Amino acid sequence: MKVTAIVGRRDVLRLNAYLAPRQQSNWILFGILWAFIFIVMMFYFKFPLNLRGIGTGLASAFGGAVGGTAIGLTIQIVQILVASRKRNGILGEHHYEIQKDGLFERTEANEGLAKWSGIERILKPKRFIVIGITGFLFHIIPRSAFKTEQEFEQFFMELRARWQKAV
Repeated sequence: MKVTAIVGRRDVLRLNAYLAPRQQSNWILFGILWAFIFIVMMFYFKFPLNLRGIGTGLASAFGGAVGGTAIGLTIQIVQILVASRKRNGILGEHHYEIQKDGLFERTEANEGLAKWSGIERILKPKRFIVIGITGFLFHIIPRSAFKTEQEFEQFFMELRARWQKAV
């Protein structure tokens, strides 16, 4: 099975928005920030070590960690969007083919085969198919690359079946 997808910045943005809360590294960052801010508030700003002081410190640190993580993710996504180009193979036309030994991809910048055993995960959110090669490297096939819903579902099912069979 073959499909040609045009990947734009909006697709990259949607992918990152989908993946952000699902990436373990973001939750680790959040936990570290929460703990760090809590410790600073309790000991540097000398919050009282009673139930009210600890509760206030935890709540304030939580808010700071949410804000810090959101700022960090926003900066990261902006950097990804700025670095995304046709010439580096992120944006533009992507030709995908499901082959016996893996998923073949060709762009104007590169071509390669992701072997079934080298694929970590295959997901199908609402607007695209995501093929995870590593925790930070993904192929994205927008739903708009398919003429019909049936073609989209068929491609996903074939992709997933071949991957599960190999893993």
